[in-house]
Amino acid sequence: MVVVRIAALAAICTLLPTLTATGDERLAIRVTPAIAPAPAFVVVRAVVAVDPDNRMLEVSAESGDFYASSQVPLDGERSPRTSEVRFAGLPSGVYRVSATLVGSQGPRAAASSSIIVARSPGER
Repeated sequence: MVVVRIAALAAICTLLPTLTATGDERLAIRVTPAIAPAPAFVVVRAVVAVDPDNRMLEVSAESGDFYASSQVPLDGERSPRTSEVRFAGLPSGVYRVSATLVGSQGPRAAASSSIIVARSPGER
């Protein structure tokens, strides 16, 4: 039964986008793993185009029952191109993981991806 559930989740995840960016490619994210057992440890890597107006990177993971977020301050063109945010202990659910690049005038770009956190054996 567990093998069937894992196979079904794997099939669903192949249909989910692993990388989605909007705007003009100022921001891209990669979320790993795409499928994980609960409680999940998820890593979000954001690649930000160099720009003197970059001020903040806001990253969130949201399901129907859970929300977590983190903010990474950016120092314009002196900021590293890649930032990493980690979410630990995510309970089961389908998550939308989003990142927003913020500049001095507000949001500049956004990117999102979906992941699945599967119920662990014994979880209700």
